[in-house]
Order: sequence, then structure tokens, then C-alpha cells
Amino acid sequence: MNRAAPDRAAPAAPQRAHHERNFDASHTRIITVDGHDAGVLTVLDGGPEVVLGLIEIDPAYQSRGIGGHVVRALADEAASRAQDVVRLGFVETGRPREHKIALRYTAP
Repeated sequence: MNRAAPDRAAPAAPQRAHHERNFDASHTRIITVDGHDAGVLTVLDGGPEVVLGLIEIDPAYQSRGIGGHVVRALADEAASRAQDVVRLGFVETGRPREHKIALRYTAP
């Protein structure tokens, strides 16, 4: 018996509607590596803090330290403006060693 694989693609109209409701281009940055799109970063920047809402790295670019580099660069940029960085309820409290960031959970 030869059965075709079921079509698992999301129906276009519901997927488009979800995207239009939830995607905010004004807070989204594309992460590029050597001119290629490698991921996405969602940042809410304003007031006393910078909120990192999402970071996703394409699997082809994972395990290269790209995500850590992007988060450190964002934290450095925020620190230069005397802002805290909040990541999904966590606030940076220090950098005890190179490549280590200490975080403290803050309830939303």
C-alpha cells in the first residue's frame, strides 16, 4: 500500500491571521552572519529597561556562540545607556567571569 504523507502545512489564512496579530516588525531585529539571515531577536526598548522577548537562532547557525554574542552585545548597549536588560522575567545582576552573566528572576 502506497500512502501519501499527510499535508502538515498550516492553512494559509489562519497562519497569516496569526502572524498579523502577533508579529511586530518595529521590535524585531534580524540576526545576520556573513550576510545571511541566521536568526531573529525581539526587543522592547524604552524606559529604564530593555526587554529581550525572544531570540531564535537557525539550527544551521547554532552552537557557534551567536546567541550569546547577541545577548552580550544587547546587554552592553543597554548598560551604556544605564538600562537594565530583562529576559523573560530575569534581570542581569553582574558578570562574574568572562562569558558568564548572573541573572535574578523578577516576577512579572
